[in-house]
Amino acid sequence: MNAPLFAVYTLIAFILYKDLGASPIQITALVAVKPVVAVFSSYWNGFFPVAQGCLKVNLVVAMVLGSVPALFFPFFDSAWPLVISFGIYFFAERAIMPAWMELVKVSFTRSDQSQVVSHGSLIMFMTSAALPILVAPFLDHYNQSWKWIFPVLGVISLGRLPFLLYLAKLFPSEQKASSSSVCTIFSPFKEGHRLLCQRPDFAFYQLIFFCGGLGLMVMQPCLPEIVQTNLKLSYKQIAAAVALCKGVGFAVARPAWSRALHKTNIFKYCAVAALFAAFSILFILLSEHLPLGIYFAFVLYGIMQAGSQLSWQLGGPIFSPKSDSSVYTNVNVTFVGIKGCLGPLLGGLLHAKLGAAAALYVGSIFCFLGFCLGYFGSVKIPLLHQSRDGL
Repeated sequence: MNAPLFAVYTLIAFILYKDLGASPIQITALVAVKPVVAVFSSYWNGFFPVAQGCLKVNLVVAMVLGSVPALFFPFFDSAWPLVISFGIYFFAERAIMPAWMELVKVSFTRSDQSQVVSHGSLIMFMTSAALPILVAPFLDHYNQSWKWIFPVLGVISLGRLPFLLYLAKLFPSEQKASSSSVCTIFSPFKEGHRLLCQRPDFAFYQLIFFCGGLGLMVMQPCLPEIVQTNLKLSYKQIAAAVALCKGVGFAVARPAWSRALHKTNIFKYCAVAALFAAFSILFILLSEHLPLGIYFAFVLYGIMQAGSQLSWQLGGPIFSPKSDSSVYTNVNVTFVGIKGCLGPLLGGLLHAKLGAAAALYVGSIFCFLGFCLGYFGSVKIPLLHQSRDGL
């Protein structure tokens, strides 16, 4: 029920650029806000700790917070309210992740966790592939039609409430802890620093993800201009490239990634995902001379996203098989925010000074660096939890 709203939010950058004439600063802000709010969402589990019996509040409040801004889209006539609404939605999506992953970890065996998350993500991304194709004709032919599309999908998203309340009742009561802790402004960073110092394998995993993710974030501020100005695509063509091709790549690759996750070295697994990201950026560069390249680029992007998202979502349970995974997932979320602060800024500066192509080349270099670190450097970094927990 959340998938349709998530799907149409993937078109928000193009709506800003085509319908509202957003400036480069506003586009850069939109790109940056999604990962930046991840930093703040890391506090969510501190105020509503899953381990202290706050699962229901954690899930329900985040869901309502993320869905409600879509109801106000009919009153928005400028870019900034849409940027803020986009940020609130993805703040809630990131904030809810530690609770979801802990629920998955305690409810399923390790072999089943990737299957469950894989099927759930597949539903999300197949909707993301199909729905924009259905919505695009309205966006092309009916001016400002997004003003009523978003509220309808926001109401559907809010329809999850009774199901979440029921699901929260199934959370094992023994996960509750009697001790209480106070969340301060530095708590997530102190906890994350302590964890990274204690677990060099987890720190190396974060480094691989940081390089690959930074490369993708450097690319994002230039993407709407390349798609609209250089390629002159309509909403239908944008939906076909960004949504359908990415969704097809995601759906086709997801089963293979899911099977490989617990059978492959996690570092090399992430390295291969970074390699797909690098080639995706290179095909976007080629699309100016080879128009079909943009479609192939997003097929590769979808393949990459299928693997990287599965690893990112289950990184906490993988590295914490017998302890609270929400702490690990919180670190994942925080690092997404850090690279989101740096990547769009670097991409915007490169775009302004050297042009969009330069930003894309730099982005591909970061992705290749992530591949080299994960594939060739992982032999020096053993998985510490394997020897400790006998897995």
